[in-house]
Amino acid sequence: MIPTLVAMFVFMTSQAGELYVKINSTPGSYYATFENQAVYNNSGIFRFFELIGDHSNLLVRHQVSQQVMANVHISVPYNQRVIGEINTFGQFILIESQPLNYISWYAQQNPFVVQNHPGICPPMTHPIGMMSYQQLSEADYQAFLEHVEDEVFDSGKLATAQNFVKKTRMSAEQIKGIADVFTFDESRLRWAKFAYDYCYNPANYYKLDDAFTFSSNRDALKAYIAKK
Repeated sequence: MIPTLVAMFVFMTSQAGELYVKINSTPGSYYATFENQAVYNNSGIFRFFELIGDHSNLLVRHQVSQQVMANVHISVPYNQRVIGEINTFGQFILIESQPLNYISWYAQQNPFVVQNHPGICPPMTHPIGMMSYQQLSEADYQAFLEHVEDEVFDSGKLATAQNFVKKTRMSAEQIKGIADVFTFDESRLRWAKFAYDYCYNPANYYKLDDAFTFSSNRDALKAYIAKK
């Protein structure tokens, strides 16, 4: 019983880790997997969030040739952001390991952590029903914006952004920034409608007007909000 309680306490007071990896190799399209996450891009920079397994295998393949660029075991401790690179020999070189001194902005807040661990900066929160969600910091927003931009197609950008916003709260300005990375107005409209329920300052939603190319889509968003 006691080991179980200890394990539960560690889980409640710990934050999942993050892994940032750069592939130092020839330019191309790459496919990388770590834990249960998969990332495709042509930048050679991969970001994995909410890692809870402590350690796993990073597998990187060239999408065209299917050549294995790396197959290495990496440890990502709780509450740590591990930053490193894969050299030309397929080896992982650790650059830095940083503590994550904030509560996970993907997950619902656990007030126990804030009240009992003053070393962790308490987040700004916004009540939605009976739950409280952390507002997204500017630093974390910029990191996620890059993550969305890594997606090649609007469909991937939209799916990634929708899944993310459901687990946090964003400002109208941040939502507009995400809208700007889409290629087509239709995708911007779908995103703006979806994200409205997760905006903590909806009075500023008028700022999304500038995101649209066509006035018809601006009008469609206004009509949608008017019915809420």
